[in-house]
Amino acid sequence: MAFVQISDTDARAAVDALAGLALTQQLMRQPEAADETVERLFHFANESNDRSLIEVARSCETRITLLQGNLAQALDWAKSASCQIDRLEILIWLESPPITQSRVLIADGSAVSLKQADQLLQEIRRLCEECHYFIRTVLASTDLGGALAPPEKISVTMAKPPGATGERSSAGATPHDLTNRELDILEMLARRLQNKEIATKLFISTHTVNYHLKHIYQKLGVGNRRHAVEKAAELGILPPA
Repeated sequence: MAFVQISDTDARAAVDALAGLALTQQLMRQPEAADETVERLFHFANESNDRSLIEVARSCETRITLLQGNLAQALDWAKSASCQIDRLEILIWLESPPITQSRVLIADGSAVSLKQADQLLQEIRRLCEECHYFIRTVLASTDLGGALAPPEKISVTMAKPPGATGERSSAGATPHDLTNRELDILEMLARRLQNKEIATKLFISTHTVNYHLKHIYQKLGVGNRRHAVEKAAELGILPPA
């Protein structure tokens, strides 16, 4: 029986292919299939006994977890991960742990998380510029939260799904530190949409909608949807009813 040696590049390509398959399955609303593919990914990475491949598998698992609406679990990884930024990782492969870490920190939206994400993205920008690679588009279901301005040359673009409200171009803090996603949800509350309808329009889970609602209520100092809309109108965040 012939022995076939798999190069490091081939192994990394196989891991990336499985990560791409898992992401595709999740975006096609097939979470069980995505979870099974992630298990295959971990099996392959563990068999390789390569720590870098295992870290990519964890990164992919976290990305799937985030898409499934479990921000708390994704944040556990993002806060504990020590992702090394590698040129090839950024320029070639689909699943990049530093970028996934940035996605999760941005989705969290806290000042500390956004600052950490900004530092990661600035370092990614520097490496890209050194390679004369000026465009790096980050596709994600989260938004920048209005706190991170895109760099001058490297474009960090958060792709919004069809049906989502328009991008807000202003940088800096939004009223009462509401993120763009929270403002989107506020607008939909004003239109009297229910959580399931909001989740469908924004391509997120109802769990994630509830997570954002909790933060909206805290930031506005209210206890329910109607009061949130009224307070937002008083503050000029939403137009008067």
